[in-house]
Amino acid sequence: MKVAVDTSVLVAALIRTHPHNAFAAPWLAAIDSGRVQGIIDAHTVHELYSVLTKLELRPAISPGDAQAMATRVMGRFETVPLTAEGTRRALERCSLRGLSSGAIFDATHVIAAELAGAENILTFNGGDFMRLADTDTPPFIDPQSADGATLLASLTE
Repeated sequence: MKVAVDTSVLVAALIRTHPHNAFAAPWLAAIDSGRVQGIIDAHTVHELYSVLTKLELRPAISPGDAQAMATRVMGRFETVPLTAEGTRRALERCSLRGLSSGAIFDATHVIAAELAGAENILTFNGGDFMRLADTDTPPFIDPQSADGATLLASLTE
């Protein structure tokens, strides 16, 4: 199964003290084992670096450590580029729905998942993403939901 993974899940999986780590880390393990094919778009890597370097942790994650973590993530996932056509589609989707500001970043994730043929989009921010869904958008899966747990169990048996 090909699953697009949002930054919210990556951060939770990578930070052991994160409140959602117990829900996200098993998905990363399933990707590492090859039972799930994980995909991310290039923007996800940028967003991951940004979030890791601004988390209020003690000690803080340094830019060098965040870069190393983001690079390791890229090695675990298929990183799909967002083409000019994908960018146009993300802009159009936001514009047609009257969405502004950071919605474009969520649209980037959604369009990249659609173009890459993802079967699901794994995110803790389903509400933000639902407003961007279209007929060809894969279902959103929250790792802490019953659906998320059931899907993961079926993939790891």
